[in-house]
Amino acid sequence: MAAEPPPGGTQVSPLSLRHPRGELRVLTWRSHLYQSPLKPAYEFLSLCQDQHEAFLQDTNKFGVTDEEVRMAQDRKGLGQNLRDTARGENIHRIYIDVQRTRGDMAFFRNEKTRRLLLNLLLTYCEKHKQDYTQGMNDILATIVIAVMADIAVVHALNKKNRNHPGYSESLVSRVGLEYLGSDSFYIFEAIMNKVSSMFAPAESSHSRSASGGQEHLIVMSRFAQESVLKHVDRQLYEFMSTSKAPPELYMLKWLRLLFTREFEIYQVLTIWDELVKTDGIHQKIGYGLVEFLCVALLRHVRFELLNFVALDDDHRMVEAMERILHFPSVPDIQSLLDEAKMYRQRFLKGEFGPPDADQYEIYRRRQSQSQNTTTRTTRIDNNEVTCTKAKENQQETKTAGERGGTKRGSQSGCMHGGTKGKRSSSSILSNIKSFFSRPKSASDAPPAPAERAPERQREREPPGGMSGFRFSRQQKQQKQKQQQQQQQRKQ
Repeated sequence: MAAEPPPGGTQVSPLSLRHPRGELRVLTWRSHLYQSPLKPAYEFLSLCQDQHEAFLQDTNKFGVTDEEVRMAQDRKGLGQNLRDTARGENIHRIYIDVQRTRGDMAFFRNEKTRRLLLNLLLTYCEKHKQDYTQGMNDILATIVIAVMADIAVVHALNKKNRNHPGYSESLVSRVGLEYLGSDSFYIFEAIMNKVSSMFAPAESSHSRSASGGQEHLIVMSRFAQESVLKHVDRQLYEFMSTSKAPPELYMLKWLRLLFTREFEIYQVLTIWDELVKTDGIHQKIGYGLVEFLCVALLRHVRFELLNFVALDDDHRMVEAMERILHFPSVPDIQSLLDEAKMYRQRFLKGEFGPPDADQYEIYRRRQSQSQNTTTRTTRIDNNEVTCTKAKENQQETKTAGERGGTKRGSQSGCMHGGTKGKRSSSSILSNIKSFFSRPKSASDAPPAPAERAPERQREREPPGGMSGFRFSRQQKQQKQKQQQQQQQRKQ
C-alpha cells in the first residue's frame, strides 16, 4: 500500500516521507543491496562500521575543500581556472546540478544539504575515476531524503522513549545524523553499480571504457516497446510505431533517473522499495523491473494517446511526446508496480520470446534490417524515377514523331515508337539501312552549291536592296521541299 501524499508542498517534512509500514529504508535497502541479512545483526553492523571508516578516509582524500567551493561559486573569475583539471570540471558540473536539485523542497535548498551532495558526488567520481554525469544528483537526492526520513522516525521515537517495534536497539542505534553521509554514500554506490551501464559517458577524461551508456538505454527502451508492449497492447504499440516517436526519446529519462522526476517524492520512494527488494534494477535486460514499469506507464496514458492525438497530423510525434512527458498524476502507484511485476513474470515464462536471448544482438539485427530496408527502398525509388523519366522521354519523342507528318512518321516512327508502335531492334536496324541504301531520285538530290548561293544571298538581302523583289509561289514550294528532304536525311 502506498503512503498518503504529504501535505505542505515545499515544506515537506522528512518524517512525512517515512515508510508506510514503519520500515527503516536505510537498513532494509542496505541489507538487500549488499546481501547482508539483518539477523543476526552483528554481521550487518560489522559491515556498516567498516564502510563508515572507509568513507571517512575517502572523504578526507577525495572530498571537496572550502577553497574549491569558493572557486565553484565564482564562475567568472576563479571558476574558469577550476575547470582546467578533470577534478575541477567535475566540481563545476556537480555544483551547478546540486543548486537545482529538488528545488521544490526546503531541505534541499539548505546550504549544508547542498554541500553534503557536492561532497558525496565528488568523492564517488574521484574514487571510481569517472566523470560526473547529469542525473547522478537525482539518484543521490532520493537516497538522502530516504535516510533523513528514517532519522526523523528514530528521533521521534527517542523523544518519547520508545523502541522501534521492528528492529533491535543495536540496529536502530546505527541510524543517526552522524552516519548520514556514509549511509547515503554506500547505498548510492551500490545502486550506481547496478545502473553504471546507463551512466557510462561516451567520452571520459579518466580514460574509461568508451562503450557509453547511450546504447544500453536504447536497447532497454527498444526492448520495452518491441518485445513487451507489442505483446501486451498491440493497438498502443501500432500507435507508437505510427507516430514515429523512438522509445528512447521519452524512456531515457525514466530509465536513467529511475522515475525520480515523474512522480511525487513519496511515490518515488514507494517505487524504489520495489526496485531494491525485488531486484528491480538488473544488469541483464528483461530481468529487472524498470523496463516493464515503462510499459505500465505507457499504458497509463493509453486513453489520452489513442483519443487525443491525431494520427493524420504531421505533428503527431510532438503531440504524443507532450502527452507522455507531461505525465498525469497517478493516485495508486502500487497498481502500476503490480502490473509491471506481472509483465516481468510473463516474460520470464517465455510468453514474449526466449528470456535468455541476447537483447543487444536482437537490437543490432533489427537495426541492420532497418538499414537494408531503407537502402532497398531508396534503390526502388531511384529506379522508379529513372523509369518515369524514360517514359516521359519516350512520350515526348512519340509526340514529336507524330507532328512530323504521315510520311515522316512512317519512316522515323520505327525508331521513336511513333504511329507504327513498338518494334524489335532488328526491325528498326533494317529499316534504317533500307532508308539510307535506297536509290536516290532527282528530287532527293541536293541542289548544286552554285544554284543555292543566289537564294541564300537573296534571303540575306534586305527588301530595299532589290526594290519590289518577291519570291514566286513556285520558288517557295521548291524551298520548302528542299528543307524537308534535308531534315529526313539528318534523321
